Amino acid sequence: AAARPVLSFSPNWAPILTGDSVTLTCNGARPAQGNERYTWYRDSNPIPGVEQQNYTIQRAEIEHRGRYQCQIGTSERSAALQLTVSEDKVILQAPPGAHEGEELTLRCYTRPEYKTTNTTVFYKNKLTIRPLGSDSLVLGGAQTHMSGPYSCQTKLYIKSVGVTNKYSSPEEHLSVT
Repeated sequence: AAARPVLSFSPNWAPILTGDSVTLTCNGARPAQGNERYTWYRDSNPIPGVEQQNYTIQRAEIEHRGRYQCQIGTSERSAALQLTVSEDKVILQAPPGAHEGEELTLRCYTRPEYKTTNTTVFYKNKLTIRPLGSDSLVLGGAQTHMSGPYSCQTKLYIKSVGVTNKYSSPEEHLSVT
């Protein structure tokens, strides 16, 4: 039987904001004839009309959220990866499905039209793990003890209102396996 394919996101971040673009790639050993078709699933339902190795969502909408899987020919389905699409002003992003030993970076992400300065604070379990700084936090090699709820807070300049305010992301649960 064909090996179970592996699903990945590019860029490798989750969640994402509405309007962002993301490409899902299905990697696995192709059978010898090389013309096997790819089947994509969202929440266990086949996605019609997508039969390529890559599935690109050009402008993500709320309805794109769900658990994605792929299949090559008659292979097993890949493990599911959760795509969450958010309408928040600020979100905490992490690589989905982080594995032990991989380099791990978190990102406090906002819409491009909101100007941020180096005023980002990162939290784990609501405790500050890094005071004011840039919008990225390098955690280094992933270890299981790094799993847990993370969030961030940053100052944003909202042009339409002409005001700078602090905004906090929802908590995201990072899972290292």
